[in-house]
Amino acid sequence: MRQIPKQSGFSLVELLIAMIVGLILLGGILNIFTNNQRTYTLLNGVSRLQENGRFALEVMNSEIRMAGFMGCFNLIDADSDSFINTVNTSSDDYVYQFDVSLDGYEGGSSSWTPTPDAYVTSNIINTTNNITAVADTDIFIARRSDNNGCRLTSEQPNVSADLKMNTCPSVSTGDIVLISDCTKAAVFQVTSKTVQGGTGEDNVVHNTGTGTPGNSQKELSNDSTDPFGEDASVFSFRTSTFFVGTNPAVVNNDGTLVPSLYVRESTGASYELARGIEDMQVLYGEDMDDSGVPNRYVDANDVTDMDNVLTVQISVTANSIDSVGTTGDGIVTRTFTSTMKIRNRGVM
Repeated sequence: MRQIPKQSGFSLVELLIAMIVGLILLGGILNIFTNNQRTYTLLNGVSRLQENGRFALEVMNSEIRMAGFMGCFNLIDADSDSFINTVNTSSDDYVYQFDVSLDGYEGGSSSWTPTPDAYVTSNIINTTNNITAVADTDIFIARRSDNNGCRLTSEQPNVSADLKMNTCPSVSTGDIVLISDCTKAAVFQVTSKTVQGGTGEDNVVHNTGTGTPGNSQKELSNDSTDPFGEDASVFSFRTSTFFVGTNPAVVNNDGTLVPSLYVRESTGASYELARGIEDMQVLYGEDMDDSGVPNRYVDANDVTDMDNVLTVQISVTANSIDSVGTTGDGIVTRTFTSTMKIRNRGVM
């Protein structure tokens, strides 16, 4: 009789050993994958906070360096008669304080010092477009005209409300603008603008009795014998208010509110500039002895005269927004500091 061959294969012990070895290898692979994923998440979060922190400082640096810019006119060294603000008094006066190039408020646990303007209280600190300022963070304001102005094409009679200037897309009806030469400047609201087709000119009108808030007068110079000539330029003007705030619609993966750096330009709506900025602290470098060099850095409430501030030091604390670390709540934070000099102030 033919002998039937014996069956061959793995024994139960061999199978168990193979399974254990396989599980060990699989566990190692999963551990490597998990660590790599955790490292990627951490690096991504740190990269994002670094980008947001540096971007926030870069934008504010641009505004601070140009604070008080009025073309070739220097308001600080000029006499009081060389500058006129024709814009009517209104609830938005805070926005139209063009003779105050820098301003700020020191944040406390439940209040800001010095006591904020009513406009700041109603439009920024409490709520603005559903955004609430974060306690213990500072508020910083810079006022300036745009870099490029539009030149007049003919002399502006002081008794006239019409300006003839080169085509200027940056100026529109209703805008608050600055006109300046090297000896004088004036602020007014554009009540109407007409593009003179084919001439390369715009006709800008600044009448009284129209517009909001409107103009109190049409004269732009205190000296009727020294009107603005073709050497004068018209600039768009803006007041930029930077603050740290939260919006109920902006939360992280855990449902926690995400603080961000917001900016409000003039009377426009506040908008998010950099997400994940949880703190901003501002120090002002003040020249106390006219040496052209800051003698001290102080909070906004300790500044003697903002016209003597030569530099501004801003520290922003940025976070990773989502949990990326392994300690505490997993939110990683970094603080970035930059000292910025205001152009045409001091000797540095």
